[in-house]
Amino acid sequence: MNQQYGKRPRRSGGSATGELSPTAAWRESKRPRILSKVHTTLQGVSDPTVKSACHNKLSREEKAVLEELATALSPRGSRYPNIGKSMPSQPFEPPTLVFERVPTVSHIIEALNKDEIDISTVLLDRLDQDLRRLTLNATSVLRMMELTDTVISGSFVHPVISRGTLVPNDLDLFTTLRTFGMVLSYFRKKGYADCKEVYPQGSRRPAYRSNLKDISFIFELRNKKVYKINVIVSKGRPLLPILQFHSTPVMNYIAYHGLVCLYDITIYQLGINNYVNPPARVQQCIVKYEHRGFEIWDRFEEEHTCKIDGCCAQTIRSLFDRDMVHFQFPDSAEIPHGELRKSEAEVAVWRLATGAMCKATTNDDAGFVICDSEYTGKALFKLADPDGCP
Repeated sequence: MNQQYGKRPRRSGGSATGELSPTAAWRESKRPRILSKVHTTLQGVSDPTVKSACHNKLSREEKAVLEELATALSPRGSRYPNIGKSMPSQPFEPPTLVFERVPTVSHIIEALNKDEIDISTVLLDRLDQDLRRLTLNATSVLRMMELTDTVISGSFVHPVISRGTLVPNDLDLFTTLRTFGMVLSYFRKKGYADCKEVYPQGSRRPAYRSNLKDISFIFELRNKKVYKINVIVSKGRPLLPILQFHSTPVMNYIAYHGLVCLYDITIYQLGINNYVNPPARVQQCIVKYEHRGFEIWDRFEEEHTCKIDGCCAQTIRSLFDRDMVHFQFPDSAEIPHGELRKSEAEVAVWRLATGAMCKATTNDDAGFVICDSEYTGKALFKLADPDGCP
């Protein structure tokens, strides 16, 4: 491994002959990210006149991608009779491309507004399936999360985004000092009676050790089937530790209102490192996600404008910008997505710690997080020695 900035060789997405597979070619193009931004623009717009006006505001490049896909995907009604019905259907495969990731296909359907499949219903159904494996259900858990200012994050989010990455056997919830007692009480009533504090009083080193500066407590709960739930109590907003994770593939969360990916490339299983000279434990975490199918770069490899593109480590990001993906669950579909995200934070601004590794030279190479009244700066990102990972 190249020790400079902990850089790893980039993995090829090609075949044994050196040619890119259709999926790799799709990933390498700009189209997925264009569709992500189009999705954000058109999401929740049901009025045809308003949707037409929004479509007219798209850039020439965005319109060209939609027209190309419309040509490639049509007609398809006879081949995929379940698309657009009330129940989740299997994703279609356009004749010119082979997609391996269900979210990518569903994203296209949502953006094109042709034979739409309700992707939020699909994601909610997946969430419910995974929670039932832990003897829970989505309706009850989401209601508890709404009342207690709690979100789900960590590995549990990935199989909701893309099936086949892993089968979750534990659940990580992030909550506040004000409400964590209610969260623990809820899970005790659901059969998770074995509860112990693993930080700061625990004898073993907990996960999320890189974020302990902003974590007050970590509790581990188990039921008789030995399923595990981790309740992480933030010193500030629940979002604060999530913004400091080791890489962008884990900067996602599920709230009561939907699923939020802070970096749109996550749904294409791409990510950016968030550590300069990452210690061995962080490297192990990154390798774990690479084994699950993610390609994690030390800098954003697509051609882009530094400090402007949302995936560039030099860009200052916000919880309310256009470079994220927010899938709203059906019960919250009529509420503007920006208003919903205010339940996580009124102000959430951050920058990754690896800005110096991008192509453009910069003096703004320090990562930081501002989440409402909490600030985390350069010292944590460059000096922390994490011993656990989500």
